[in-house]
Amino acid sequence: MGEYNQAMTFYTHALHEKENYYSYNHVDIAKDLNHLGIICKRQGEYEHSMKYFSKALEIFEKYLPSEHHDIATTLMNIADVHDEQGKKKEALHYLMQALNIQRKAFPNGHLEMALCLNNIAAIYATTGELEKSLEHSQLSLDLKRIYLRSDHHDIAIGLANHGNILKQQDKNDEAFEYYMKALPIYEKNFPDGHPDSANLMYNIGSIYHAKGEYENALNYYEKARTIQARHFPSGHPNLALTLSCVAQVYQSKSELSIATECYKECINILE
Repeated sequence: MGEYNQAMTFYTHALHEKENYYSYNHVDIAKDLNHLGIICKRQGEYEHSMKYFSKALEIFEKYLPSEHHDIATTLMNIADVHDEQGKKKEALHYLMQALNIQRKAFPNGHLEMALCLNNIAAIYATTGELEKSLEHSQLSLDLKRIYLRSDHHDIAIGLANHGNILKQQDKNDEAFEYYMKALPIYEKNFPDGHPDSANLMYNIGSIYHAKGEYENALNYYEKARTIQARHFPSGHPNLALTLSCVAQVYQSKSELSIATECYKECINILE
């Protein structure tokens, strides 16, 4: 929180300095308004965040060409606020506007476009429109592969996200292929683990569990638990969720005493 307050102070001061130097509607002022909006969003101050983003958008649209990437970026920021507030329809509306601008501004693609496509895919996944989600996820992943090295962690994120959508469609074998492509990239970039790699381990474990390959399932669930214990506080619900899956595996193996102990530990975590 202290870092956010320092950043807020810095950009507020910069904004006041520029207001004294430029007319209020200068594009440099809009850039500082965007920074302030991002800080407010990360602190959960959505009303203030939207105010800053909306003013930035107004300035950009007045003084920049309609296909300028700063307009697209601001539209994506507004979409993020709506998304975090659960307003998926509104978020998608702004993301589609941003994507249309990016396609004109970057006819050969761009990493910002990959991010926009990924966010669109995430919203479609949330609303259950999985074919649209898969389409936009693939487009995002294709762009990342053009502009990033093959072992970049954003490639792993894209692979894992694509796998998640396939898993939602009950295409576990296809999802598994994407997860296993993502796994060595995560392990290379985060040798001590990362919350995202814990999610990946969990999902791999769940596919093994569904296939009845219990030892493999336990192996990956335990890997997920180890990483989660390193990165989450002791009462975090993800710890309980993974442990409950461990309990279910032991229950499936008819090792009921171990399953019972795991379930008891789950309750202790959540209390």
